[in-house]
Amino acid sequence: MTDTELLVQIREGDGEAFVVLIDRYRDMLWRNAQYYAANKHDADEIVQETIFRAYVSIHKLREPERFAAWLRSILFHYALALLKKKKRVVVSEKAVQHHIQSENILYDERLYIQEALGKLEDKYRRVIVLKYFQDFTLQQIADMLRCPLGTVKTRVHHALRLLQQSLAEPKESKVERKLYAMKQHLKNKALSLFPIPDFYELFIEDYAEEAQGGRAVFSWKNPADEEEYIWIELDADEKLIDFTRSIQRSTTGSSLSVEQLRQEGLRFVEEHYPKAAHTFVAEPIKEQGDVYRFSYVQKAMDLPLSMTGFTVGVERDGSIQSFHYYGYAERVIQPQVLADKEEVKRQYLEQLEITLTIESIIEEIYEPADGKVHLVYEFAPLPAYPAEHKKLKAHVYEEGKTDEYMPLPPMAASEIAKRESASVETLIGLTPAYRKIRESDLGEALGIVWRANEAREIPDRSIDSFFKERTENTVKARVDKETGHLHSFIWFEKRTGELSLSDEECRKKALQFLYTLFPQAGAFFQLLKRAEETHQEETCVLFTFRIVHAGVPLRSGFASISVNRTNGYIERYIGPDIEPQQLRSVNAVPKISREQAMELFHSAFDLKLQWSKEYEENGESYYQLVYAPDFPSLPGELRFIEAHTGQMIFTKY
Repeated sequence: MTDTELLVQIREGDGEAFVVLIDRYRDMLWRNAQYYAANKHDADEIVQETIFRAYVSIHKLREPERFAAWLRSILFHYALALLKKKKRVVVSEKAVQHHIQSENILYDERLYIQEALGKLEDKYRRVIVLKYFQDFTLQQIADMLRCPLGTVKTRVHHALRLLQQSLAEPKESKVERKLYAMKQHLKNKALSLFPIPDFYELFIEDYAEEAQGGRAVFSWKNPADEEEYIWIELDADEKLIDFTRSIQRSTTGSSLSVEQLRQEGLRFVEEHYPKAAHTFVAEPIKEQGDVYRFSYVQKAMDLPLSMTGFTVGVERDGSIQSFHYYGYAERVIQPQVLADKEEVKRQYLEQLEITLTIESIIEEIYEPADGKVHLVYEFAPLPAYPAEHKKLKAHVYEEGKTDEYMPLPPMAASEIAKRESASVETLIGLTPAYRKIRESDLGEALGIVWRANEAREIPDRSIDSFFKERTENTVKARVDKETGHLHSFIWFEKRTGELSLSDEECRKKALQFLYTLFPQAGAFFQLLKRAEETHQEETCVLFTFRIVHAGVPLRSGFASISVNRTNGYIERYIGPDIEPQQLRSVNAVPKISREQAMELFHSAFDLKLQWSKEYEENGESYYQLVYAPDFPSLPGELRFIEAHTGQMIFTKY
């Protein structure tokens, strides 16, 4: 199953799909976290917080094909915020110009620098990148690496000596000048690729070294509209990896034919990757509004390899709206003998689980859809089977522990605040010191951000600083536009007190909050028996609730409440996607039996061969051929059988 397919399931509320998707990138996250972290504990913290923040905000991801880059950015944001509580010092534009004005660096010299950096030991390359590409002071580097300042000075001095030898430079100052110039050159390269409107402001300017080479990110935005931006990502060899222009141009002018648009897109790709159009194979064209997306992929056995090739978005007037280059897959393991398809199908169906649940069938995801809540049979997704014959018998599923839920204890009315009289700010726990700094339209909800009244200095244009400006010491919430009810909120500010509450005392706080939001919570919610320690040095306890109607659980009916042990405050609340009152109209007694639902599934189900990207423990990836679920008679993947009518409900592709 591709990343895009998994993201569709995640947006449907499928938690298992999120686990599967994250597992694909866990090694990549760990490798990147180790670069920033000084020890395993910090690396674990970075990875776990990255996964949490991705889960909370995944609905904001507009382009599924950019999931990896988006996940990497989240990690950068949090890692730098965690490992340094201090401000970053960046050399100003004038200082950079002063360093390079006397000597322009040649392209060949940049290659020599990259090669020389690659020869350095990790401990030396790291301090060079932190000082000259990410602009940290020596003291900040010492704090981040948790070593004496003298050690950092020694490493920088020794690294510069090694670079001198590689570059045959007589003075350290020239090496420093070349390093600054290399960073500046990447920015100039980005500026030369696309016309940036004069009134746009540069708000992200970041360089990071990765396991597979450095990457530079630059982004400009319209100061009058933060949703209007241009994003450019380059690798250390100055090759364009990603380009996005968020706002489409006017389509009032002439429109080109689809073939003309394809040629415009390929002409652009050829400028950056001259052989790409001939190396990869064209995929079906996707039309998204006024943008046509042309994708080319690598194929093996006449089947496409996901996350290979490139995609380019072209508007009707021929202007380039987006571009992403994935590259070529080196390791494609072709099976020697294919497993028998019918035997795989039999095993697949034997393990298939069917669950009676309640789900809102919304038009954005499902067909046919009416936007109402339905009683449905859901078929648990199973991973694809390796197509190699010898691997078939070895494919075993481990049974996980079933979560246990219990009814909510009753709560006296005197202990519950009245929802009608409690404002959103009161429910969140905001004080008068907090003011609203942003409000965004999220469709059916409003996204609101508050921050305490304080002067904030933006130290630089890095991704980290952008994240800090948007998130650090803020409170974010989603509020229903129609009812004003609170959907969720998160405190991005560390709050501590003098208390030391027990699990039971924290549970009572969580229940009081839930009953305030839902006075009839006892009739709908059940509490997960085990409580979990969560973020902020394990000072918080997380409680999970699910909604049940007449014994049938709501598929997307989960709520979570995080309580701070040290002060009793609610640090995080994520509410259910469906209000419990909507369930009163649902008949929880099915007319279609499980056996009938299974027969309907069998009638539509088949298997198809496709390539799956797999990851080894060392982070290396490869492609293997698998048998994946297929529903050839349907326009999408079968997700539910309506339990009263027997109608098949499938996801949109």
